Amino acid sequence: MNFFKSFLQGFLIALVVIFILNLFQKPSNNEKKIEKIESKQILVNSQISKKTLVIDTKNYKVALDPKGAKITSFFIKKYKVDLINKKFPNYPFELYTLNKSFDELINNMDFICKKEVKEKVTSVKCVTLVGNKTYYKKFTFNPDYTINFETNLKQAYVLFPQLPKNLNENRGHLGPILKIDKKVLRIDPEDIKGLEKYFFVHWGGQDSKYFLLALNPLSDTTDAIVGKHKTFSYVLEKPKNNSIVFAGPKFYTLLEKYNMEEAIDFGFFGGLAKLLLKFFLFLHKYIPDWGLSIIIFTILIRILLTPLVYKSYVGMKNMQKLAPKIQEIQKKYSSDPMKMQQEMIKVYKEIGANPMSGCLPILLQIPIFFALYELFYNAVELKGARFLWIPDLASKDPYFILPILFGLSMLFSSKLMPGMGQSQQDQMSKNINYIMAFVFTLLFATFPAGLVLYWVVNNYVNILQNILIEKFLEAKEKKKLS
Repeated sequence: MNFFKSFLQGFLIALVVIFILNLFQKPSNNEKKIEKIESKQILVNSQISKKTLVIDTKNYKVALDPKGAKITSFFIKKYKVDLINKKFPNYPFELYTLNKSFDELINNMDFICKKEVKEKVTSVKCVTLVGNKTYYKKFTFNPDYTINFETNLKQAYVLFPQLPKNLNENRGHLGPILKIDKKVLRIDPEDIKGLEKYFFVHWGGQDSKYFLLALNPLSDTTDAIVGKHKTFSYVLEKPKNNSIVFAGPKFYTLLEKYNMEEAIDFGFFGGLAKLLLKFFLFLHKYIPDWGLSIIIFTILIRILLTPLVYKSYVGMKNMQKLAPKIQEIQKKYSSDPMKMQQEMIKVYKEIGANPMSGCLPILLQIPIFFALYELFYNAVELKGARFLWIPDLASKDPYFILPILFGLSMLFSSKLMPGMGQSQQDQMSKNINYIMAFVFTLLFATFPAGLVLYWVVNNYVNILQNILIEKFLEAKEKKKLS
């Protein structure tokens, strides 16, 4: 049993477990919560004026157009991105009553907007007159990427167009997102055929991998309509009293405050990924460098695994001692596989050896590996986090230094594993080791640098543990002989 067999066996067992668990995942039935809308298109021609009202906060800068009182720019300062899709003909916060003539009128009326700043919070109330009735929209721009929004046009839906395509990084979702019951629907714009109305929506809007533009009625549920204009999707959602609109990066702790943390898709190991993210955020309070936080986290994991690593190493040493006996049994019962298996089990029981003992430490780390994979791919907190030569721990290492270090660690680990002799089988194992090290180096070259950093540190700490265990066992053996 060597390092690569343990690694691959652990990896394959984990994949089988994930596959079996996925079979029992029952998709929730949302048929009763959806209805088709016959109208082909409900959006109206939207005009903009040359003058805008600028709201400049610590984290973002907004341009609000008095014509229709809609937002034409929402610039996130930290990441230097605009959440407004300039290729879409309409703008966020347009109102729709599904009465086309009224909607065209209200979304192109000149509103009178008054800005007020109180305790570093900017609020803007925009008022217009249609016939003898006064309509208003009120925006309160909070510093935490949320907007309190209200209007007296009670039956109206608020528009949220698809986010710009340049926000669709790597494999992230770009399109409508709705939380209905306990399920989060991420809708692919290509799958939208006509208009669909959704009921009992907890929150909804548009998202990309790292950013969210969505309305949350807070203590209530609401209705939403999903549609498409050409290739772009849009969501219309009814605001309720005290609704907030989240417009910004998907910071986990901030989303959690508004019960919107499921907007981050952490995949199958989401629960573990969230726990790990919370731990990293805790470490980050005291260690501002994300790379150092990853290294410290990895060392802590290896310390926790030390008893299992020791047991695994001793088990493999025992297997090494049994190798001649096992080869003899294989030769003797080559024509009777059943008898061969029985004899081998007898031999294992005699000294308490377990052929799978090398898998356990790696098997326990596989869920952590998948959870970290999702975390580094999806957590905006790590986007742009620098470490030494790496400009972004959420992206691959541009110089491939970490994947090469990983490949070298695999080769070095295999040389330290008990049971690598000079037999023909051992020589074949060595050749497989070289091939697998090359394959995994190529594979890890595409992974987020933060994840590869975790695995590199993990492997080198494992090498150190194995050296120390070997010295301890040698000293123990010498003491016994003396």
